[in-house]
Amino acid sequence: MTDPAVVERLDTAVSTMPTDAPAADGTLSRNSTTSPVATGPSGELTPSRP
Repeated sequence: MTDPAVVERLDTAVSTMPTDAPAADGTLSRNSTTSPVATGPSGELTPSRP
């Protein structure tokens, strides 16, 4: 069994973008869309040791 990878850091950002026209799904009307983004470092994985 291999040791799980440990995520030591995540960078996050949130962007709100207006829509071209009001949008609705039958329950909610909105004029923008919010998009969350999470990124982490890439590279060689090093297993953690307790």
